[in-house]
Amino acid sequence: MPFILTVARVTVLEAVRNRLLWLAGIVVGVALGLSQFLNQVAITESLQIQVALLAALLRVAAVFIVATFVITSMVREANDKVTELLLSQPVPRSSYFLGKFGGYALVAAILAALFALPLALFAPSAGLLARQSGQ
Repeated sequence: MPFILTVARVTVLEAVRNRLLWLAGIVVGVALGLSQFLNQVAITESLQIQVALLAALLRVAAVFIVATFVITSMVREANDKVTELLLSQPVPRSSYFLGKFGGYALVAAILAALFALPLALFAPSAGLLARQSGQ
C-alpha cells in the first residue's frame, strides 16, 4: 500500500510541477470570457446560451488536458526509463498500475472541481428553486 500511495503522490506532484493548474486557470478564464461575449451577442435566451457554451467548453478542455497529461507523463516515464526502474522493484506490477491510476484519477478530480466552480456561479440557489416550485 505505501508503494501505491507513493506512486500516486509522485503523479500528482508531476502535475503540479507541470503547471497543470495554471493551464486550467487560463482555460477557465478564456472560457468565461468567450461565454460572456456570446451572452452579449445573443438576442434571446442569452443566459442559457452562455451556460451551455461554458459547460461544453469546459468539458472538452478538461478531457483534453487530462488526456494530454496522461499521455505526456507516460511517454516521459518511458523515455527516462522510470517505468522499467519501478517495475524492477520487488512489488507487484498491479501496485504500479493502481498508483498511477490513483494519481491520474486525483488529478482528474481536481480539474473537474476546478472546472465546475465557474458553472456554480450560474446555478440557481436552493431558495430560489423552492420559491419557484411553490408558485
